[in-house]
Amino acid sequence: MPKSAKRQNRRRPRLRRAAGRAAGRLWLGWDPYLLLGCYALVFGLLGAAHILLPSAKAAADGARAWLAPNVSHWFGLDAAGNDLLMRSLRAGAVSLWMALLATLAGGAAGLAAAAAVALGGRDRGYRLLAKLCDLPALAPGLILLFILSAGAGQGFWISVALLAPFVAVFAAGRAAAWFFDWEIAGDVLAARTLGYSRARLVWEHYVPRLWPRVTALAAGILPAVLLAQAGLSFSGFGAGAEAPDLGRVVAEGRAHLFEAPWVAFCPGLMLWTFTLMLAMLGWAVRRTAGEPVVERVF
Repeated sequence: MPKSAKRQNRRRPRLRRAAGRAAGRLWLGWDPYLLLGCYALVFGLLGAAHILLPSAKAAADGARAWLAPNVSHWFGLDAAGNDLLMRSLRAGAVSLWMALLATLAGGAAGLAAAAAVALGGRDRGYRLLAKLCDLPALAPGLILLFILSAGAGQGFWISVALLAPFVAVFAAGRAAAWFFDWEIAGDVLAARTLGYSRARLVWEHYVPRLWPRVTALAAGILPAVLLAQAGLSFSGFGAGAEAPDLGRVVAEGRAHLFEAPWVAFCPGLMLWTFTLMLAMLGWAVRRTAGEPVVERVF
């Protein structure tokens, strides 16, 4: 047999075949990895900025107070002589990480509650969780959040713990509605006819359908959690003075709104930029996952 034929019949090593399959999947479905990289870049850079940038006390040494935005200080200086750009970046890192942790913790708790109802397989549990989905959108929910914040105090993890239950209730209601719709799907009915247990039914038929929708839900709710966290800090609750977030920085500028408007406007602009950026990424994630989006928004 010629050497060329032997070379053609020789099978490629297992590692090379696996690398080829991974490269093919990445080439065909590159957009989820691109969006994941964008989220990692945003939160990674902000986390690095919070660690590497000088704190407010260090930036105030020898600085001039009440300096308007200029070429040297794009956001200006506050009453203590702190550079507002560096302070807004550090505060933005705290706000975004609090919103992310609250979204992840609340989403995980909500999915666990919906999965428990799905394992039971009762329609009453589905309907109950679906009704709870609309409760966080009501005004009493925000009032309840302020009351709980007044009793719990301030702190990074306290704010995360207060925001996570509202995300959990919303995620549980949405997941319960998905599970209820999948109960009448053709493959699910066939699996139930074959005698699949509830645990096997959830693991093999619900979980593969769940991940794209959960990702889209988390990406869509993250800007709302960020604004809720900023409103909580603006009202006097939140991470505290040790690690101020954007809501607290904006609230500190209220007393000097007429004499130094940049003290409140520039951190507010930073908050608006982060919210818009997360909203655009959430829109891209929802469109990639096949969820309905409003095309006229962006």
